[in-house]
Amino acid sequence: MITSLPPPSSFEEPLGSRMYHIRAESIERIQSEASTKETKRSKFLSFTAYVCKLLADGGNDVGSSISRMGVVVNGRRFLTEVNKKSSSWFENHYGNVLSVTYGVAANSDLKAVALHEVANRVHGFVSETTNEEHFRGLIDWVELHQPAQAVARIYFGHEKSEGRAVVVSSGHSLPINDMDFGWDKPEFGSYHVPWGSGTGYIATMPSASGNGDWVVYMHLNDKEFDVIERMAPNVFRPLSISSLV
Repeated sequence: MITSLPPPSSFEEPLGSRMYHIRAESIERIQSEASTKETKRSKFLSFTAYVCKLLADGGNDVGSSISRMGVVVNGRRFLTEVNKKSSSWFENHYGNVLSVTYGVAANSDLKAVALHEVANRVHGFVSETTNEEHFRGLIDWVELHQPAQAVARIYFGHEKSEGRAVVVSSGHSLPINDMDFGWDKPEFGSYHVPWGSGTGYIATMPSASGNGDWVVYMHLNDKEFDVIERMAPNVFRPLSISSLV
């Protein structure tokens, strides 16, 4: 975390937003390749590792020899577990408690290993934050520095010397299938995150169809979109009306 926020700047490579439809069978195949006989990785972690390796394999095109992949971790589950033991510690909290953890790797290293090894690395840096101690420390840090603004360090990951950075978030807890605004249930749900950073952002959500497909929102630069669409066109299908019905 950092508290010294620089003024907004104009980035050399402005980011664009696109949405993709990923079929359930593609997600299951990625999960299978990211897992081993000993360890089965989650679909979200497998997908994160897949994107990390995909962008690394196209490293010459995205303009960096280093990759930084971040993952948004929801701390409410860990703090809720604490709250069951001590009702006074978390009962008055409203809102999200999020931590953005990330790992750094050379693209040459990511290219040389299998997907399940990349998944092991992602699991390694994510597991450092998926515990009560981490989020207790994070809240203590915020309390110490308030009312100063603070953001995750990877948010400012646009310097070429630091490598390209992309953050992946899961929206699978959002109950799309349970929503009803009075004119039947939705056929589609997604994110738009205009967060003003040169760091890429990816959000995954279940398709409202409930068939295991995903809708994925991506906020990346043109070179990264080119890598994704050129190297994995059968996985990342541009979202269309036909893919929702």
